[in-house]
Amino acid sequence: MDASTGLRTVAWATVAASPKRFSFNVSALTPQGGTASYVAELLTWSDSNRFKQCQSIDWLLDGKKDGSLKAEYKSSYQKNAVFEHFILRPDRQTLQRFASAKQVEYRICDERGAVSSQALDGLREVLAATR
Repeated sequence: MDASTGLRTVAWATVAASPKRFSFNVSALTPQGGTASYVAELLTWSDSNRFKQCQSIDWLLDGKKDGSLKAEYKSSYQKNAVFEHFILRPDRQTLQRFASAKQVEYRICDERGAVSSQALDGLREVLAATR
């Protein structure tokens, strides 16, 4: 709990160890006595803006299309790398649906990937800590 703001933060955050791979991060901010708000992010890095022209995400939960999450795209530069962020503002019910799936897959442009089992475990921990 941040004494100056009264906000409690719970987060699962990683950065992919190699370029052109994705990590899935989630955080919850809860005001004292209030309800949590959530932010999730798909994060990747490389030497260029690979997704500047194609910023939508298609999701599959256990092989079934899920169109519930829209992303906001932004990029940032650090040293010799471009970090591309797909920021999601899901409600708790949407995150619970993701957390209950055995497999969460995504497609951005022509790139496909899956949220790691470790990241899904991290999502479940964040949800458990914000009941």
